[in-house]
Amino acid sequence: MPIGRASTSMRRRGRHDRQLALQSLLTFLPQ
Repeated sequence: MPIGRASTSMRRRGRHDRQLALQSLLTFLPQ
């Protein structure tokens, strides 16, 4: 569950990657 890692990466990159992180979360959710 790399949720914490994704959160840190998202915050480091900015809100432009927020959509990407959201999609990643959506992919991790069903998993």
